[in-house]
Amino acid sequence: PRASPAGLATDLQDSFGVGLTAVAVLSSAYFYAYTVMQLPCGVLTDRWGPRRTVCAFTALSALGAFVTALAGSFELVVAGRVMIGLGVAMVYVPTLKVLSSWFHRDEFSTLTGVLLMVGNVGGLAAAGPLAAMSDYAGWRQVFLALAVLTAVLTWLMWLLVRDRPQDVGLPGAEEDLDDEEGERLPLSDSLRRVFGSGIRFWP
Repeated sequence: PRASPAGLATDLQDSFGVGLTAVAVLSSAYFYAYTVMQLPCGVLTDRWGPRRTVCAFTALSALGAFVTALAGSFELVVAGRVMIGLGVAMVYVPTLKVLSSWFHRDEFSTLTGVLLMVGNVGGLAAAGPLAAMSDYAGWRQVFLALAVLTAVLTWLMWLLVRDRPQDVGLPGAEEDLDDEEGERLPLSDSLRRVFGSGIRFWP
């Protein structure tokens, strides 16, 4: 979904009679939505757990792709793009939380690197196949396929993923990153500390 406007720009222009500026707005809508969700992402991951958070918002991403596929106006395409951005924004941080619970401390950085690599390779490799699929079947079918695929992945995650090894009767990692006892602060105090930390945060 992240690469879709670049690969489908011409098709979207032809379908809705919009210019490149509108396609740029469509592309940026994803990133604005993604950025807005970074603060609630950590809060929801802690409150709901990674599995519920990822599944709920990945389902929203699937719905966004479905809305895009059926859109009768360019505004609905943008709305679908925003939904995709909101949904995808809630994947990375919960995944890190799962890694921290399932693996030892000395494995965490390596697995984080693998996670980033897989995401970046997927982003780089997506544009060509998307454009080819659009030429063959049309851009609406591309988004419909993305919606179905994302919905299937959401269902599989709900079935297979667990927040912690203990949830399936396995022993936890010896040095679980979540096992450290630290000061628990209310959310408002935590945010005040972060945003009020000056040179340590704002740059």
